[in-house]
Amino acid sequence: MAGRDEHGERGGSDAAVNGPAVAQIVKIGGAALTDKGTPECLREGALRDTARMLRRVMDGNGPARRLVVVHGAGSFGHIQASRSGVAGGGLDSDAVRRGFVETRLSVTKLNHHVVAALAKEGLPAVGVPICGYWTTSNRQAGCQGWLSGCC
Repeated sequence: MAGRDEHGERGGSDAAVNGPAVAQIVKIGGAALTDKGTPECLREGALRDTARMLRRVMDGNGPARRLVVVHGAGSFGHIQASRSGVAGGGLDSDAVRRGFVETRLSVTKLNHHVVAALAKEGLPAVGVPICGYWTTSNRQAGCQGWLSGCC
């Protein structure tokens, strides 16, 4: 295992594979970005203000520059998932499979809005889907693949 330099960065081959350690994780709640009562209703001003605030954090010195942003779904996904039974887990019925597709498409739209707002503020943002790694069964979350050691 490689050591850390004076900035807390991992050195050696470990850093080449994994990159620098994450200093902070910021979770933006879906309810903060959307009107949960209306399907796919983005609160554009809230998203813009959040992106600007994160820009100020990133402009600061020190470990805050190594930041991961995650976000909830709000009205982009929760409504579709509830309507179709996706939250219960399993893909054993046509209705749940269709609901999974609708949910995924909706959440992807929100992720696009979030990434675009962060990029507009000059942040190096990319969307990383976790869809293929997380599972649900009876409203319980689990993970597989490269995330399996994390949960």
